[in-house]
Amino acid sequence: MLTCRFCKVYFFTERFRAEIYQGIQKAQETPLHDRIIEHPYRRILCESFPDRIVVEIIEELQAVHIVAVTHQMRHPDHWKNRL
Repeated sequence: MLTCRFCKVYFFTERFRAEIYQGIQKAQETPLHDRIIEHPYRRILCESFPDRIVVEIIEELQAVHIVAVTHQMRHPDHWKNRL
């Protein structure tokens, strides 16, 4: 079986991307289900990776705005610097 560093990295990034899309889809289906970390921002935890997605639910537009994707070991307020 052929294994290469590029193949492993590609596989990892595809898994990570799928995990992020799954979290976004979850936020769209049940926008008020996730934990509020600071109004109006909510946190979605990834299942397979130690990351979280910070989203803002805009009810008037029925939209989900992705604010940040951060590692859970970072300071909890790290994403606020991205605003």
